[in-house]
Amino acid sequence: MQQLTKTVLDLQQNSVGELVRNRMNDFAQMHSKGNKDWFLELCFCLLTANTSAQMGLKMQSALSYNDFAVIPQKQLVKKLNKLRCRFYNKRAEFISLAREHA
Repeated sequence: MQQLTKTVLDLQQNSVGELVRNRMNDFAQMHSKGNKDWFLELCFCLLTANTSAQMGLKMQSALSYNDFAVIPQKQLVKKLNKLRCRFYNKRAEFISLAREHA
């Protein structure tokens, strides 16, 4: 247990800790964001489920807000497949369903 505590404290003091603090600040500021930002955050979550955050970021940076919010689901399927997204059919379906609440 002491080793785990030391490891956590070490991580807090290096670049990992800084990344975590920055991301926590991003989330703290989300309350003032609009529907577009919340929707994009939801799309990121849908893209990263059962894959890496790195892959989710890659897909999200390759697509525009319009790709997530407007294009027909079939087009989104094609784009996600081209990006080598796992479960591209389901992810496109979930994103399309989420549009109703954005």
